[in-house]
Amino acid sequence: MKLTREGKGLIVTGVLVAMAALNTGNNLIYLLTALMLALGILDVAAGWFNLRKISGDADVEEPVYAEEELSVTFRFLNERKHGTSFLVKLLDPAAGLSATAPRIAPDSMTTIRSQAVFRRRGRVCLSEMKLVSGYPFGFYQNSRNLKNPKHFLVYPKLMDVRNLLEGSRGMTADGVLPHPAGEDFTDIRPYRQGDPMRDIHWKATAKSGHFMVKEFRAGISRQVTVALDSGVEADMETLEKGISLAASLVDLFFSDGIPVRLLTPGAASTPARSREQFYHIMDMLALLQREAVDAAFPPVEAGEAVFVILCSRNSPFRKLAQGAAGVFDAAAL
Repeated sequence: MKLTREGKGLIVTGVLVAMAALNTGNNLIYLLTALMLALGILDVAAGWFNLRKISGDADVEEPVYAEEELSVTFRFLNERKHGTSFLVKLLDPAAGLSATAPRIAPDSMTTIRSQAVFRRRGRVCLSEMKLVSGYPFGFYQNSRNLKNPKHFLVYPKLMDVRNLLEGSRGMTADGVLPHPAGEDFTDIRPYRQGDPMRDIHWKATAKSGHFMVKEFRAGISRQVTVALDSGVEADMETLEKGISLAASLVDLFFSDGIPVRLLTPGAASTPARSREQFYHIMDMLALLQREAVDAAFPPVEAGEAVFVILCSRNSPFRKLAQGAAGVFDAAAL
């Protein structure tokens, strides 16, 4: 229980009124003193009962990208058989999440939907969730910590990179890899907005009842490697820009149906051909920090398109940048 500014005012006023009553012996002032004392006691008792058997949690709509607005669902549960709760706030100060339920009926759940924005990538732990209420008079703020921590990842901020890809070797004017020749496809997946109509697999479409498209690897290479320089010499501000660019490139190529993998000085992912593999790469980028070069530096496969993101002058990817389809200086973004 925390005393509010109004509560402090009540106490100061009550003390002054009580002193006046003692000095004057006026019964009306004694009555006023008793009334103020009763209001304070009633506020404490009603506030305690207001949070009794109240629980709550928050669900964040994933995936979460930095600086993008997302939907958060707050749930308030009143386990009491009798007695409505009013003006209950559920918040996590560390994560910057909060919502207030005006009324929670007995033996029922109230759902509040709100919007939130996370400014930085990384792991977020909702471990400081608590219920707070100043009901009924606001003289005291009652609170109770909740023991249901949740974890989720905030992915790097995405940016529009199609303009950056213009002029890259092996790229079309639209900033995408050209369509391969032949009919040698390796997979069939649901249609995504922007897929060319010529890639539709009509037999699979007829069987499934919705558009299915072919994934190619014939002709030119349809695999892309995004090489991100996250070496120990990169400063954090430049690295954050590089991570954001890498995430944007991975998202663009995967959305275009192109297998894409992430290569850093210390690790390499498998090419993302499924949604699970794509999120694995995003997990890597969300948690990525400066790292030393692995002795078993993974080689680049012959024929694949490589896009190099440099974050330092003495980047271990300087040699890899020679002959790459695209080279980007993160410091210039």
